[in-house]
Amino acid sequence: MNREMEKIMKQISKQLNKKTYENKDEIQKELDKINYNINNYEEDETDSSRSDDILEEAYNANSLKQARELAKKALIIYPDNIDAMTFLVSLESNETKGLQKINNVILKAEEMLKRDNYFNNVGHFWGIIETRPYLRAIAERIRIYISLKQYEDALNDCEEIIRLNTNDNMGIRYTLMNLYCHLDKYEELYELCDKYKEEDAYELFPLTISYYKQNNMDKVKEYLDRLNKCNKYLIGFLTKKIAIPKGHPEYYSSGSVEEAVLIIEDAFYLINDNIDFINYLKKEVK
Repeated sequence: MNREMEKIMKQISKQLNKKTYENKDEIQKELDKINYNINNYEEDETDSSRSDDILEEAYNANSLKQARELAKKALIIYPDNIDAMTFLVSLESNETKGLQKINNVILKAEEMLKRDNYFNNVGHFWGIIETRPYLRAIAERIRIYISLKQYEDALNDCEEIIRLNTNDNMGIRYTLMNLYCHLDKYEELYELCDKYKEEDAYELFPLTISYYKQNNMDKVKEYLDRLNKCNKYLIGFLTKKIAIPKGHPEYYSSGSVEEAVLIIEDAFYLINDNIDFINYLKKEVK
């Protein structure tokens, strides 16, 4: 969900909080009256909202210097802007320093959420606008952990995000699947795949490698066939029979070139540590 939609949800939340409701039916009746259009709401002039607007400019900045300056400006306006803190960490070139900083951000976010009793909503965090920055901060720490090869720590954070948000709107389960495969936690991998029951390249890729690592070649061939039906570009990219496009895709659709590129980006450590599997593809797959 984009930031514009989050603005709408914040305004809706503010409107709902103006009244006291006896039950869920009354809340639903109020929601039915609401027009989900940002143009129908007054401009939110709070420090928090103005800070978010400047942070949006930082996301779209033309240079790292400009991005840092805008994010820092957002924090001057609203010092509790967790997303702005997380964004600044993402610009840190030293991952070890970045890890120290994101740990502090997460601790601050936890204190804010505990103060307002948001941890009473475990399992539904993405449905609450106020808890999303906390999830995004943990996701940034996962990225740093993987970069530092602290895979067990990354795995623990992935499991925590899914505990906090069972529907996994952020797609953290795909990172977790790669980590389970990388760390030879096959039972956990298969249980996670069974839980979400998807037939897509993101899920089939670590499953295929898991069977190769266990020397179950019948399963490997079966899953390679299923994988290729879901995304016809991925194996070509892995075997270098097709050149990988330059640039980082912002969006993707199932079965697309962009999906294949993102899978390779996300699973780089799994690919690098299983070169035998890549060589097998080059030899066996036409």
